[in-house]
Amino acid sequence: MLSDTSETHVRTPQKKSINLLMAGAIATVITLALFCTMEYLIRIDAINMQKAKDFTLRAFTVETIPPPAPSSYLDIEIIKTPIPPAAPAISITASDAPSLNIPIINNSAPDLVSQIPVIATGTYNGPSTAIPIRQPLPTYPRKALHQGLSGLCDVAFALDPQGRPFNVVADCSDAVFNASAERAVRKALFSPTKDASGVPVTTYNMVFPLEYKYAE
Repeated sequence: MLSDTSETHVRTPQKKSINLLMAGAIATVITLALFCTMEYLIRIDAINMQKAKDFTLRAFTVETIPPPAPSSYLDIEIIKTPIPPAAPAISITASDAPSLNIPIINNSAPDLVSQIPVIATGTYNGPSTAIPIRQPLPTYPRKALHQGLSGLCDVAFALDPQGRPFNVVADCSDAVFNASAERAVRKALFSPTKDASGVPVTTYNMVFPLEYKYAE
C-alpha cells in the first residue's frame, strides 16, 4: 500500500509539466498565427492606400485629305454615226396622152404631170376634151412607198357645167392607189365642155389617166 501511494505522488508532477509544455506550444502556435494574420492585413492596407498613378492623354489629331481638284477638261468620246442613204426619188406622172407644154408642179408629193386633156368616151356629140383649170395633185400612198409599188390608174368621172367632177371612180392596177387617185381628181377643176352653140353642158364618161412610179 505504501509503494502505490509513493508512485502516485511521483507521477503527478510529471503530468503537470507535460501539460504546461503542451499549453505553451499551443499558445506559441496561436500567437504566430495571429502575428501572420495581422501582418497580412497590414500589407493589404498598404496596397490599398497607394496613390493611383496619373495618366496623361495624348491629343489625337485626325488629318483630312482634301479631294482632288476636278479636271478642267473632260474626255469626250466622239461617236460617228453613219449617214443614212438618201431616200429613193418618187414620181407620179400622167400616162401616155396628148402632150401639152406645161410646167411640172413641185410640191411635197412626187412630181406629177397632170395637165392632160380629159378624154370623153361616151356617145356625146359635143366637144370631146376638157382642160384642167386646177390640177389634180395626187399624193403617193404611204403603204405603196413602204412596199416600193408603182401603178397605173384610169379615173372615170362626169363633169358638170361648172367644170366640177362628180361620180369619180378610179380603176388602178393596184387597189392601194384608188383612194389617192379619186381624191386628186375630185378636188380638181376643169374647163367645162360646151356644145356647138357655146353653152356649157354636163359631160359623162370622162377619163383622167394617172401613173404612180416608184423610182429606186
